[in-house]
Amino acid sequence: MKKIVGYISKSMVKDGIISESEQDIYDFGIECLLLKMIHYISYITIAVMMQQVFDLFVMACTFIPIRENAGGYHAKTRTGCYMVSCFTVFSSLLFYRQNMSDQIYIISWLLASIIIYLYAPIDNEGKIMNHSEVQYYKKKSRMVVVVLGALIGGVWAFNKVYISKMLICGLTASAIAIIVEKQRKK
Repeated sequence: MKKIVGYISKSMVKDGIISESEQDIYDFGIECLLLKMIHYISYITIAVMMQQVFDLFVMACTFIPIRENAGGYHAKTRTGCYMVSCFTVFSSLLFYRQNMSDQIYIISWLLASIIIYLYAPIDNEGKIMNHSEVQYYKKKSRMVVVVLGALIGGVWAFNKVYISKMLICGLTASAIAIIVEKQRKK
């Protein structure tokens, strides 16, 4: 990875796009971009193999905004992060495939919402929050849970239950990440 990043940034310096003094900053940004691309390509590959690409994108509509605001488990290494992330995508898609009863999904929705509402945000070694940040993200994550709850309920009311269930899977995965990080801190 370092060789690829170095090659790209050195080419940018050589072509006069950036100065040599900016190279370290660009190395970091390029590395982050490449890692994100690897993650997203892997997630889409998993979804394609499971024939659930649409499901992945719908689940991401709940998982991403909650995760960004509420926090949760973060692996200590890049490899660990990659493995846990791919496992989360796989298990969330697998959970949806089980055709469980509506009651199971409703219970999951309520429990996940309560967990996020009560425990978010949760910081980790990579992002320690001060008191004002905790208050800010608490308010924001609660707002996101309420909006997503209205969305899930509204979609369900319009008889698009399968979409609501996919959204609930993303919400549930977020709640599990919070519980796992909370337990790890004990």
